[in-house]
Amino acid sequence: MKGSAYFAYTQQRFLRELRGETTPPKFSQISNDVLSCQEKFSEIETQQIVSCVLTVIDAYTNIAHADFKTGLAAFEKKDFSTALKVWMPLAEAGDAAAQTSLGAMYVSGQGVTQNYKEAIKWHRLSAAQGFSGAQYNIGLMYASGQGMPQDYKEAANWYLLAANQGFVRAQYNLGIMYASGQGLVQDYKEAAKWLRLAANQGHSTAQYNLGNMYANGQGIEQNYKEAVKWYHLAATHGLAAAQYNLGYMYANGLGMQKNDKEAFKWLRLAADQGDAEALAILKNTDNKSGRPIR
Repeated sequence: MKGSAYFAYTQQRFLRELRGETTPPKFSQISNDVLSCQEKFSEIETQQIVSCVLTVIDAYTNIAHADFKTGLAAFEKKDFSTALKVWMPLAEAGDAAAQTSLGAMYVSGQGVTQNYKEAIKWHRLSAAQGFSGAQYNIGLMYASGQGMPQDYKEAANWYLLAANQGFVRAQYNLGIMYASGQGLVQDYKEAAKWLRLAANQGHSTAQYNLGNMYANGQGIEQNYKEAVKWYHLAATHGLAAAQYNLGYMYANGLGMQKNDKEAFKWLRLAADQGDAEALAILKNTDNKSGRPIR
């Protein structure tokens, strides 16, 4: 899956142990892609962080909202100077969305000189008003150590504030941190809780990881049928790791009736995205029947 580093997605290979054995596989543990991603915070794609601000704006006047969108439209056209001219007075007047957007610009150095201290200043002003996007952004900065000492515990505290307001990426990151025990006491039950909340909002990587937890019985009772359900949701969003796992489940009749053609279909989709394990399996597969060649 292609995604923004700032939103804690990564193009790195998901950590999986599925190898195509005939015995039930060792399904992957919870992916720690978000944590490695946070360590590469300099790869931020600011357009996406600013675009997401609109998803959490619900407490502004029509005029303020319209002005903010004017700045956003300029930003998306890479007219950063215009975006800055629109957002700066809004931010100085206390508009939380404009404040966290300025913070994102200072992180990336687009339209302004890169300055992490200025970034955290504007994010904090926004977060003080309860703006979930800003709370999430501060969590990312603590996790990456940008403009402040790296502190996973503090990152988790900020993610929690945003997650409690329904901010999906914060819910996902919090789930990953509970699963990995980074900044928090490892707790698979809590991990499953937060991943489920994110998954129910359509977060495909959360859906995939929740499927892994059902497959492993981590924090929840092992249930292959539920694992298939979540893999399927993530797979239909194009997540190669989920497509591979779903293909494996079909091939081995785990949580569903064995179906070689469906297995081949999903493995092919994963292989088309460069999944090495899927490619290896398909080399030994009859393309017409979808059955492994013996």
